[in-house]
Amino acid sequence: MQNDIVSFYELYSFTKQRVSLARSSARAGRKDEARDFLRYVRGARIIQILKPVDFSVLGLNVDVSHLEWQLNELEHECHPSSSNDQTTDIAAIRSTLDLLAIGMQKLLSK
Repeated sequence: MQNDIVSFYELYSFTKQRVSLARSSARAGRKDEARDFLRYVRGARIIQILKPVDFSVLGLNVDVSHLEWQLNELEHECHPSSSNDQTTDIAAIRSTLDLLAIGMQKLLSK
């Protein structure tokens, strides 16, 4: 039983670390990468697996509710319409103008 709890703790630790990395990726504009990991965690039902585990048996400090909150934050951060925190205003304007230019070229070529 203790070996099982240790395995669940490793799953928790790995997931916590990767959620942090995915959130950083999303804020850096790599939202597809962040969404892929979010889909994996949701699809594997990791939170549902971890919730019933009693980590206190081994004296482990585990906060599955906080991990779930971080996943929800990740979901907001990797949403396509959320803004990129590390993009400067000028870069954001340029990106928008590039999209408009492509759209105009398509319209004019018809």
